[in-house]
Amino acid sequence: MPVADYLVLTPLNEEFRYLREAWPKPLHEERVGKIHYYQVLHAAGHREASVVFAAMADMGQAWSGVFASEALRLWRPTTVVQVGIAGSVDKDVSVGDVIIPQEVIGYEVGDAIDTPNGPDIRFRSTGTQTDLALLGSAHALQDNAEEYLAWQEDAYNISKEDLETNAAGRRPSAHIGAKQILASGNLVMKSKQFSEKLRATTNHKITAFEMEAKGLYNAIRLADDSPATLIIRGISDAANRNKAKLDDATKGAFRRSSVRSAARFLAALIERRLRLGHMDKATEPLKLLSTVRAAPRVARELGLESGGGNSLCVAYDPLIQRPRGAARLELSFALEGAFPPNGGAEFALRVMRNSWTRIFRSEICNDWRCIIERDPEPYALALVVVGNGPPKGNLRITVIDEFGRTEEKLEPLDSGRDQAKE
Repeated sequence: MPVADYLVLTPLNEEFRYLREAWPKPLHEERVGKIHYYQVLHAAGHREASVVFAAMADMGQAWSGVFASEALRLWRPTTVVQVGIAGSVDKDVSVGDVIIPQEVIGYEVGDAIDTPNGPDIRFRSTGTQTDLALLGSAHALQDNAEEYLAWQEDAYNISKEDLETNAAGRRPSAHIGAKQILASGNLVMKSKQFSEKLRATTNHKITAFEMEAKGLYNAIRLADDSPATLIIRGISDAANRNKAKLDDATKGAFRRSSVRSAARFLAALIERRLRLGHMDKATEPLKLLSTVRAAPRVARELGLESGGGNSLCVAYDPLIQRPRGAARLELSFALEGAFPPNGGAEFALRVMRNSWTRIFRSEICNDWRCIIERDPEPYALALVVVGNGPPKGNLRITVIDEFGRTEEKLEPLDSGRDQAKE
């Protein structure tokens, strides 16, 4: 029951800053608890996707797992993507490139043993596969020469100054799929000898090292309706003792450019999936049903009494149904037309879930606004409008969600006269 189509996580605020610079649209900020989330509605053609971003603000598997668990609980995304940097140990994967691995290997201390040369530590690994549909979409983008070249030029242009200075104008390349294996552990890899030992004892095909992907996968194992997952990492260094020297010499150029390249690849991937209709289980569009039911009965259920005769009493039940949950909704109701001098109406809105019901009511007025907070569980809304005079106008109903999606209806009220008591 997704609230958002995509949840995009970056380990550090620095990486999030570069991702945000590269994203094609401004992001709307909202704090939930102690976490700041950033939202955008990404449109392509006649389709759109709700995207939520957050910076985890720290490194490591444990924190990545904890942070991701909370974000997954709140947003129930269809797809989760982790974007960041990594160090390459593959001669064919250069600094400035992007990798999208088919497999993530988490490595951790397995045994501490005695050897003739003293104590030694043995590592064990656990592997997790990337979602095949997402990986297929990434491959398809790469295989489309026009789209792939457009990404390369886009990624290059947004970091042109850094890349012209430090990479001789080289365009970034994307390395996707079976030959890309990402190792995820709780240390920053700055040792060629240590990385070679890990490759020899865990998996000799390891392409790059980072610190958070395995924690994300651990969180997904416990998530309800586990989302499809993709890791996109920009290569910022060669995972050796020269890492700090490279950062100093280039003033962080490859940290910036690699995250921007990864971000732009993600944006191109989302647009491609939208354009071709390849998104699975996407969040549902807003839809006002405005289904009219026996008004006096529904009014009493919501705590209002109609005036009888020709007075206004209309019920929309359901007004909105969200069988898969929804983002936060802002609803507004406005009476438009001629009413008696002391006219106006009372509004009541019922939010019904399987386990609870909540009712919101207004004072007598001609317009009313209320907010329904985001909820990943299914629910339905019912609206009742009761007035003290005969209706001669319309009711304008508007709903806007937190991603900016809007739906509006103009309902004639002539049919809302209370003809009979029930």
